[in-house]
Amino acid sequence: MIERRAMQVALGALLTLLACGDDEPPAPRPLFEEELEERCGDLPCGWSQIEGAEGQARYVTTFHSGDHGIRLAGSDVTVRGPGNEPGDVSLAFGTLSARLSAICDPGAELVIRVGLTDVADTGTGPRLDTLEGRPSVSTEWDVPATASLTALSALADGGFGSSPFVSGSFRVTGITLSKRGTGSCTVSRIVVDDQIAVPDEGC
Repeated sequence: MIERRAMQVALGALLTLLACGDDEPPAPRPLFEEELEERCGDLPCGWSQIEGAEGQARYVTTFHSGDHGIRLAGSDVTVRGPGNEPGDVSLAFGTLSARLSAICDPGAELVIRVGLTDVADTGTGPRLDTLEGRPSVSTEWDVPATASLTALSALADGGFGSSPFVSGSFRVTGITLSKRGTGSCTVSRIVVDDQIAVPDEGC
């Protein structure tokens, strides 16, 4: 009985290694990902406060000592972050998805805006648009916040929402986070993509 149990444990360990081995294809890189870890003064590197009183936006430690982010306190405060390299993505009716690791006090509202441009040169220059979403943010870190980011020109001629599905190479030109209402919101990670994969916690 002991030998059989030992064999079962060994077999289970082997199957786990096979399931989580290096042969698995890497997960696709999202269009935009920001960890907010590097600090430059009072804010994460590449970020600046563009609305609100001095000190309303701060670089902070989040749910444990090794994780950091940005805290927006009080009403009417906005920060702006950098863009990134182009990536392949598909927009459905002018929308993308956002996933944030964040918490907000009751009564606080977070707004995310993403500047987006397609890389293709159509002869009249690349199209530009701004996508906006309002994630429902929990008061607990273990509840991810998600939002649909809708193009402000959705259903308008020439906008990303003018066609049901648009695929190609796009670049995030910049991103802003705005906080309204009372209390504070803290954000430690931002992912923007057409389809955000949830990692397998077992591997």
